[in-house]
Amino acid sequence: MINCDMTYKRVLLINLIIFFVILLFLETTIFFYRKINEKIDLGYIKTGDLFKKIDDDCERMKSHPILGHIHDHNENCKIPDATIVDNLVIYNYKNSDAKVIITLGGSTSDGFYKNFSNGKTYPYFLNKLCQKTGKCRVINAGTGGYGTSKELLKLLTEIAPLKLNISHIISLNGINDIRNYSNPNFLEFLKRPYLDSNQIYMLKNQKWIIKNKKPFYLFPNIFSIFFDLDLNLPQKKNIDYNVPEQNLRFNDHTDVWRFNIQIMNEISNILNAKYKVFLQPTIGLEGVQSEFINILGKDGEIVQNTIDDIKYIENLRDTYKKLKKHCENFSFCIDISDIAPPSSHNVYSNARHHNQKGNEIIASEIFEKLDF
Repeated sequence: MINCDMTYKRVLLINLIIFFVILLFLETTIFFYRKINEKIDLGYIKTGDLFKKIDDDCERMKSHPILGHIHDHNENCKIPDATIVDNLVIYNYKNSDAKVIITLGGSTSDGFYKNFSNGKTYPYFLNKLCQKTGKCRVINAGTGGYGTSKELLKLLTEIAPLKLNISHIISLNGINDIRNYSNPNFLEFLKRPYLDSNQIYMLKNQKWIIKNKKPFYLFPNIFSIFFDLDLNLPQKKNIDYNVPEQNLRFNDHTDVWRFNIQIMNEISNILNAKYKVFLQPTIGLEGVQSEFINILGKDGEIVQNTIDDIKYIENLRDTYKKLKKHCENFSFCIDISDIAPPSSHNVYSNARHHNQKGNEIIASEIFEKLDF
């Protein structure tokens, strides 16, 4: 009886070892398969940093049928000198009769994000300037990842219904409107510029993408077979088309930007508010935003590393060259892309985001352009 029991345990142990060896072999094989095919790195054995943001109440996002994604903060994100109402950051103010400034934009405006400037994006500093004069206060509607198409939809769905004494609606944008940003399939983008690649997938396949939960922890590469993960991850390869179909309104991505800012200006007029769009500064643009000689510290390193990415730089500069031309045709468009350039004072957090010092410069520049 004892021998049978020992034999059973030995067989069970051997089977368990074989099972885990097979798991390890599969995980390793699929891991290298993803590497060879330039798919996103999911980690090995255990999920890596890919879903790290899901644990952060200030950075976690959830899918939205119209806007693509919105914050999923569970009212647990602590923002400096502000309160959260739904997906809006309302900065503290003293004068209840002060006129309201609504700020739109992407991660450079997003008041929830803390990893670039400790939550002190330019709207935070803009509100500080408002409080000094007592003339205005700021409500931040920026959301990481938004370009003008999403800004327009947010203005319609979340700002227009509010009964507020709005004086200005401000948009700081440009970076997230570069080619292939919201959809790597360029022709598909020109057909449906208000749907990002995730929304198009959901529409075509009638499947809901769950952004705010981790699908697994262990053996991520094996599980990637059963979860359609790649649809919700950054695409490494663009499906690009140089010649759009003849019956499309938009010839390229900057035509979409131009159309969007015109519509936002009209909506702002209906809301009795002034619309101002600012072309945002970013590292890699021609001129002062690409200079790194004699710059000490982090900024110089960021510039050098950024300009080495030739495809990104070409895309960025080509986009801004066209945006600048469009901007010249509108009185409500102001080009501030040369301000807060890299320097030894270190005003950047990374190539696309300024730190607190840089955001304070941007806020001051924008404040000077407003008239009350």
